[in-house]
Amino acid sequence: ELAERLYAESEGLPYIAVEYLRGAEAAGKEWELPVGVRDLLHRRLQTPGETARQLVGVFAVVGRPCDFGLLQAVGGRSEMETIQSLEELLNAGLLGEHNGLYDFTHQKLRTVAYEELSLARRRLLHQRTGEALLSTGHMTGAMMNRSEAGALAGLAAGHFLQAGLPGRAADLFYQAGEHARRVYANSEALAAFQAAISAGHADLAGLHEACGDLNTLLGNYREAVASYQTASAFCDPDGLSNLMHKLGEVYHRRGDWAAAEGHFRAALDSAGENGR
Repeated sequence: ELAERLYAESEGLPYIAVEYLRGAEAAGKEWELPVGVRDLLHRRLQTPGETARQLVGVFAVVGRPCDFGLLQAVGGRSEMETIQSLEELLNAGLLGEHNGLYDFTHQKLRTVAYEELSLARRRLLHQRTGEALLSTGHMTGAMMNRSEAGALAGLAAGHFLQAGLPGRAADLFYQAGEHARRVYANSEALAAFQAAISAGHADLAGLHEACGDLNTLLGNYREAVASYQTASAFCDPDGLSNLMHKLGEVYHRRGDWAAAEGHFRAALDSAGENGR
C-alpha cells in the first residue's frame, strides 16, 4: 500500500519519491508535499515568460487535460499568443500533448501552480472556465456522447462554485442530476442533487425528495427515510401525501410493517376523502 501511494504521488520520479520518504521520516507526515520538491517545482514554473506563466494558471484552474480552444477561451489571449505560450511550455517540459489535449507533465506542477494563484485570479479563471465549457461545449479529456450533457453541466457547476457563484452552480448541479437520472446513473444523480442542495438551490423539497427516490433505488433505505422526512419539512401541504406514501414504501421494503402502515394511513389522511 505504501509503495502504491508513493508511486501515485511521485508519478515514478525518483527525486520526488525520495523527498517524500525523507519528509515522512523527519516530520511523520507521509503525503505533505516536501519543501524541496515544492521549491524545485516553483523554480521550474518561473522559467517561462509572463504570458506563458499566465497560461500555466489556466491549466492549473481547468484541472484536467484540455484542448486549444478551451485554453484560448479561458486565457483570453489571441490565437498566436496562445500558440506561442503553448510551444514555450511544451519545450520547457512543463506540458505534454496527447491526441490534441494538453496537460502538465506532472500533477504536482498543477498543485504548486494553483496554490500560487491569488484568490481573485482563481475565481476569475474558474468563472471563465465555466462559461467556456457551457458556451463552446468543450469536454476536457473525453469525447462527447449523448449522456455527457449532464457531465458538462456538473463540470461547469464545480467551476462556478469555485468562482464564488453558488447560485449559478446550484442550477447547473440540478441540471446535471436530472441528466444523470434520465440515463439511470443513480449514484451520479444523487451526488449532483446533494451538491445542488449544498450550493443553496431554492427547490429544497424537490431535491430532498429526489435524493430519497435515488437512495431508495440504491438500497440506502436509512438515507431515503431521512431525505423524505427533510422534504416533508419543506414541501407544500399538497405534496405531503405523496411523501408519506413514499416513506411507507421504504418501510415496507425494510420489513417494518407497522411503520409502513402508519405512513400509508398518514398518506390517505393527507390526501383527503377522495384519495387524491
